[in-house]
Amino acid sequence: MGKWDFETGPSNSPQGWTLGTGWLWGYDTSLGQSGGVHSGTKAIYTYNGNYPNNIRSTYWATSPAVDCSGCSGGWNLEVWKRLGVEYHYYDHAYIQVKNAQGNWAQIYSSSGTINDNSFQRVTYNIASHVQNNPAFQVRFGLGTTDGSVTYTGWNVDDVSIIPAGGGGGGEEGNWTSAPFGPGMTGAYTSQGTKYGITSIDATIPTGSNLVLSVLDGVSNTPIPGYTNLDPTWIDLGGIDAEKHPSLRLKLYFDARGGANTPIVHQIHMNHRYGTSFSSNPTDAGWSVSGMNWNNGQISGSNGAVATSPVFTSHRPLTQMQFTSTSTGQFTVEAQSMVETGNLSPLVVSHLSKNLGVQYSSESPVQVVAHLVI
Repeated sequence: MGKWDFETGPSNSPQGWTLGTGWLWGYDTSLGQSGGVHSGTKAIYTYNGNYPNNIRSTYWATSPAVDCSGCSGGWNLEVWKRLGVEYHYYDHAYIQVKNAQGNWAQIYSSSGTINDNSFQRVTYNIASHVQNNPAFQVRFGLGTTDGSVTYTGWNVDDVSIIPAGGGGGGEEGNWTSAPFGPGMTGAYTSQGTKYGITSIDATIPTGSNLVLSVLDGVSNTPIPGYTNLDPTWIDLGGIDAEKHPSLRLKLYFDARGGANTPIVHQIHMNHRYGTSFSSNPTDAGWSVSGMNWNNGQISGSNGAVATSPVFTSHRPLTQMQFTSTSTGQFTVEAQSMVETGNLSPLVVSHLSKNLGVQYSSESPVQVVAHLVI
């Protein structure tokens, strides 16, 4: 469900976290990047070098709120941490979570002297705090400290909310979204009066499974024909928005048999498809020629091609926008197939990372996007 790898900023609020006094984003320069980060290039941490003496209150790094009102089953908080803190009579480190009653509950308090020399994976059972919680949060605290002897404090990376047992024991969990659609207001409303493409950017390890079902937003009953679906992407345009002015997405996480749990990175709504290539793109319907996938990116030399799945949309397309994080030069091609079955190019954008295309059709359209390195 929730995962924060801290690879994106801004520096004062990486991925929506609130950093209190003494907390920083990047890596502790005294440890270096290899010692101060578990994966990628960035983490959150307390101070460069050792924390100071005489901290008189607890300084917190706090996550954004996660809507877990639809969560059921067992859930764990998984953290990769490198912690250095003096004996607990003198200095203190904490992890707390906000429960469904809106109160902070302590799930970890440092005991003894701790001086990790590398990142350690730790897991905490948070099922009683997550279930039916519309605003779950986690925070890491440092302080108080006494007047002598200091250590490196917190270095925190790759924080995840996962079904219990997902680290290897293997269990199940469910998550249901807040209602969204043309019948809602604010952040949960839809653009226009029809539903469109929805996509889920997730890592699904071998042996595990992630299944999507679509529910009516009021009754929570499944929409016929929209249950037990591949979550990669789905066209919701076939759902009658007048009959169902709001919908919910329900995700079933299956990590039985010792598999690692699926991790959802982002859910893209309002006719958007997105992927971070955190999993092999061929598993999500992409085809690649002359390219390699490794560590969340695809790469290749001149002439290499990555081709997306074919997207079928009940909703007319009026604009397409392509955005990416990349290096090097590439072109983007978009093609459509309307009723006749013949592919025809819509646009070619040379050496561009952002593509805005004006195109309209009153018929269902299939779009193929080509990334040409």
